[in-house]
Amino acid sequence: MKMSPLSRREFVAAGVAAGAGLVIGFYLPHSGSSQKEAFSPNAYLRITPDNKVTIVVPRSEMGQGVRTALPMILAEELEADWKQIEIEQAGASTLFGDQTTGGSASIRTTWDPMRKAGASARAMLISAAALTWSVPRSSCVAENSHIKDAATNRSLSYGELASKAATLPIPTDVTLKQSKDYKIVGQRLPRVDSPAKVKGDAVFGIDFRMPGMKFALLSRCPTIGGKVSGFDDKESKKISGVRYVGKISDSAVAVVADSVWGAMEGRRVLNVTWDDGPNKDLNTAAVMASLKQTASKKGANLYAAGDAAKASGRRISAEYELPFMAHAPMEPGNCTAHYQGSKCELWAPTQVPQDCRDSVATAIGLDPDQVKVNVTLMGGGFGRRLEHDYAVEAALVGWIWISGRIGASHHRAIDQRPKRSASSKRSRSRSARRSWTGLWSTQLLD
Repeated sequence: MKMSPLSRREFVAAGVAAGAGLVIGFYLPHSGSSQKEAFSPNAYLRITPDNKVTIVVPRSEMGQGVRTALPMILAEELEADWKQIEIEQAGASTLFGDQTTGGSASIRTTWDPMRKAGASARAMLISAAALTWSVPRSSCVAENSHIKDAATNRSLSYGELASKAATLPIPTDVTLKQSKDYKIVGQRLPRVDSPAKVKGDAVFGIDFRMPGMKFALLSRCPTIGGKVSGFDDKESKKISGVRYVGKISDSAVAVVADSVWGAMEGRRVLNVTWDDGPNKDLNTAAVMASLKQTASKKGANLYAAGDAAKASGRRISAEYELPFMAHAPMEPGNCTAHYQGSKCELWAPTQVPQDCRDSVATAIGLDPDQVKVNVTLMGGGFGRRLEHDYAVEAALVGWIWISGRIGASHHRAIDQRPKRSASSKRSRSRSARRSWTGLWSTQLLD
């Protein structure tokens, strides 16, 4: 087993404060990184002397179960008592590599880092027990959040060993368990967030509240690329609790109120004049006609196998059309922004916490490290929350109308507008007994 005495120092220096106890972090390549590139931690574990075992989840939970599945992977290698595990949701951070949750990739991209995190911690706890008892490591066995001495049957909990383990170097080469020895992975365990959801205690983005916060709804141009020409807010300001009405971008007007209902009513009676712009008459038929015209020309060769012109056999040709589509998660887009001096804190149901942080920082003139993003539960995602316009808009509303705390939400009618681009794809192939070829051309409109 190889040991690296520098990993802990570098990790702690990166800003993880856990007090006394054992903190495990890894510099591992995130998705798309070369093995030769710099490592950054994308999984870690915290064990405190009071025997509290906390696993931090760097991916966003939107109903797919990552708050349960990812900790199971680490707990398996750790030989932890699953009933003692506590889960902590990571916010936007530089410690986790790419935190994007999408493409059904959370398990496959986090499998190895989580396993290595658990196995390394287990090895360190075994070493700590061996040093405590002055026995060989080979006589120590990890089991159910304890290390046992096979010769004497004495045992110490992980919490009791945490402080000593924290003084040891982190292993760089550990033995991972074989699948036949799994006790947690592969079991049908209840999801850790289900009880709170059943009881109504779970906090989704739209549920988040803090004292004194205001609520904002947006009136947005119904045409893509359209702009606000002007607005009349006299009726809106008659609604009880409405505090502010104002343009926050070229294409949207915000109504801020003391309650969600007040903001909804204020938006309902708001009179906005729109400049529909060049897309005023754009419709599905026109979009598809444009795509087909483009596809009839020489398209981009996305994939080819063999030479279609030389292949013999039956010719197969097909066209596929996909209209503009609305992502339809149950929870509309929303975000809460809280300003404190030169800092802004967000609570967002997002699949891309790092993009939220960076885009908000740019929009309001802060450095990324001045923006903190807390990731809440999501009422579905389906890729819609790979976009983060709602976070930027919440920050802009709060920045323009400085109340300190703004919860901004998209009205369901706005949120149901098409977000996924239309496309037209033409596929041609010619097949013979031992050949298969294909050419595709695609034009996407945003």
